[in-house]
Amino acid sequence: MHKALYLAVAVVALMLMAKPAAALQQFVFFNAHTGMCLEPQNESTAVGAPIVQQPSCSSSGAQRWIYLPGGSAGFQFQNAQTGLCLDARGGAANHTPVQQWPCNGISNEKWQVFVPAKGSLDAPVQSRVAGSKGFCLDIPGGQATVGLAMQIYGCNQTVSQLWQLTPASSVYVPNVSNTANSNTLTAAVSKITLYGLMPKVNNITPCFEGHTAIVQAPNAGSFALPNSAVVLTVYTCAK
Repeated sequence: MHKALYLAVAVVALMLMAKPAAALQQFVFFNAHTGMCLEPQNESTAVGAPIVQQPSCSSSGAQRWIYLPGGSAGFQFQNAQTGLCLDARGGAANHTPVQQWPCNGISNEKWQVFVPAKGSLDAPVQSRVAGSKGFCLDIPGGQATVGLAMQIYGCNQTVSQLWQLTPASSVYVPNVSNTANSNTLTAAVSKITLYGLMPKVNNITPCFEGHTAIVQAPNAGSFALPNSAVVLTVYTCAK
């Protein structure tokens, strides 16, 4: 019987032989049977977009995901590009579709990752929708169809339900540039850290009212090595 694992650090360490520091590193949901990874359909940023399988794993921000710890109730998985979470769109039942939805801590967004069997990197990802424990993230029929939408289905240990949460070699840089706000810098630093990058604040310069409060480098949507610096140039604007 697989033992549930509740710490993101331990998941990465046990599944991937990675160091604990890699816990904030973005990862891809890879299925060895189909050779594909999960992303929102057509890389859509729309709320409710289906989660589908696509090849070229880790080639886009849409295939990058981040752990959001949730205690014993399970993890949330946030898409790095859209900022939305992996969600079961419905109840604890076979064929409930999987979508992206605003991260809000409801049970539809709670998941548990299990320790792989000895000698394997693959393990089920269990949905905790409505407090259930019997349904897993599933490829319908185990089909290797590009663009096929995911579902939850009764946990059965088939190849359709075995996943590798593989660290991406580079990480997606989020957008934190925006207009002046008293909480802007705190929020930007927090988000950069969540994405596995290192915020560096410098060059605080007076500017005219209406100037962008934070300018970031590298730009949003680009890729960087994990733990790379993201420079946040902060402007204090005269009123």
